[in-house]
Amino acid sequence: MSPREDPVAARDSGLGADERVGQDRRQTCWAWGTPGLARQASASCKQQTRSLRDAWPNSSTGLARQLTCKPNPRRVNRPAGKARSLNAIPRARDASTAIGNDSHPHAIFPRRGRGATVQPNVVLHPCGAAADRLRVWLGIFGKTASPASLSWRLDGVVVEPSTVVRPLESVRQGTYLSGSPPRTFTGVFDFVLPPAAQGRAHVVEAMIPGEPTPASLTTSPVPAQVGTDWSQPFNVLTMSCFDTATDRGKARQVLSSLPQHLVPHLTLLTGDQVYLDAPTPENLPNDDVALAEVLEQKYIHNWRTPGVFSHVLDMAPTVCCPDDHEYWNNYPTRFAFAGNTWQAKGRQRWMAIGKRLYQCFQHTNAVPFGHPIRVDVSPLSFLVVDTRSFRDDGGNNNTLHGNALAAVKQWAKSLKSSGHIGVFVSGQSLMEDAKGWFGARLKDATLANFDDYAPIMEALHEAMRDGSDILLVTGDVHWSHVAQLEPVDALVNGSRAFEVICSPSSLLNSIFKATKPPPIHEWAGSKRQTGMRLPTRMGKDLKGDHACILSFRRIGLRSAPSVELKVTFVPLSPGEPPYELGSTLVLRRR
Repeated sequence: MSPREDPVAARDSGLGADERVGQDRRQTCWAWGTPGLARQASASCKQQTRSLRDAWPNSSTGLARQLTCKPNPRRVNRPAGKARSLNAIPRARDASTAIGNDSHPHAIFPRRGRGATVQPNVVLHPCGAAADRLRVWLGIFGKTASPASLSWRLDGVVVEPSTVVRPLESVRQGTYLSGSPPRTFTGVFDFVLPPAAQGRAHVVEAMIPGEPTPASLTTSPVPAQVGTDWSQPFNVLTMSCFDTATDRGKARQVLSSLPQHLVPHLTLLTGDQVYLDAPTPENLPNDDVALAEVLEQKYIHNWRTPGVFSHVLDMAPTVCCPDDHEYWNNYPTRFAFAGNTWQAKGRQRWMAIGKRLYQCFQHTNAVPFGHPIRVDVSPLSFLVVDTRSFRDDGGNNNTLHGNALAAVKQWAKSLKSSGHIGVFVSGQSLMEDAKGWFGARLKDATLANFDDYAPIMEALHEAMRDGSDILLVTGDVHWSHVAQLEPVDALVNGSRAFEVICSPSSLLNSIFKATKPPPIHEWAGSKRQTGMRLPTRMGKDLKGDHACILSFRRIGLRSAPSVELKVTFVPLSPGEPPYELGSTLVLRRR
């Protein structure tokens, strides 16, 4: 499948900083206490707000003033200990009118020099599902009510969806809505394909009254099985940690030019598809309606075409899992640079809105939100697990939804009866060492800090004892590697595991810079924690912005299938060559 061409490719690429930012450059920063730290924060905010100025042409200047504030020299030079409260930063006077004002299309961050960017009001993105269907996410932007009618065409023929996975509804509703302002409506729809039409590209169109042209998407269903020829491998694109403000169109440019043998058939996004807490710091409103408006706009910036991240979403049918920035840094614990998280009430408000937004934009499966999502491409079985949304910083020391652990165990047991090889996808690594009390709160807790970590690992070890190698796919750590894992009971358990980490894809520009990958013995958990010997890194570990392509080829008998795996890291900087792991991995079903 070829990626959908974007008619306005220049939107987040090539324009100069002066054209994007103009003379009204503002930053969000409170008094830091020292001039040096203030300068770092100022540089960070300048970089991050570039995309905000270009992102929301239908918003008003009130939101611009709310999201950004002019630097104050008196703040910069204020002695340490005299910093002004975050809540002292002025907010927009009328948050209810700060967003989605279609009557004032150029009120915030007007485009300069090359004409206005046209953003469609109706957008489609492909979603991961079974091989017998196309699943599409539909977004309708800037409307005061759900459309009176909605019609579809598949390859030019008028059709009705086979299944409404999630009906079209307003993202903001109930306590998050005041009146009937322009806002976003989303839904998820399935179109079952006859056997003869599976395995090839189709054109899906959605039409609503009042829109001059339909939304159109060219996509293919997820393949039913892995092929046997390296000239036509089954490719999975995996990415994490994508900040559009620092990407500036580089990902679109690189991924649009992938050679045919690397074009993905499935995309796995393993967390931080949005940064709801960026720029850092930022003074966000403290009421339901205004906060929901602001955070919804950050999703719109990424999901609405022709933005740079919307191109990633169109590369192939996509399945997502969240990590902390789908909420805020180190969620669910308080974050020093996010004033809304300092009190329990503020954290609860942000958490509830973040969950609602995630469900409407990223959760596109029929299983309830928080339950693992399974996608089978024989002989592979992918399980995409939300290990972040249902953490609780007060008493409940679990990382999974209440019913998710049972689903993980059931999946692990089913690998034997189905003859599949397991691929476990999560927002954080299962191999990372547990943090101490201080580290878990100042930095971020790892999966090993939670009570349901041991049952997850036991389920995976049981699957390995039943004859399946396991592939772990994750992100989060801001460096990338491939590691081989050997269980401590290797004498009686012949299976192996591998871990692929790809992070980041576009590193958030902040005062906290990424470091090079730590030595494996300092980062990985003990064998008592993981049940694995010390991981062995394969090839070189990487720093910088990358996407990763996992290319699979089936080998062996159908009764005992195995797959070969080639791992290719693609630097998301034009002109840099891909790095392919020197050795081909083999995942076996014993």
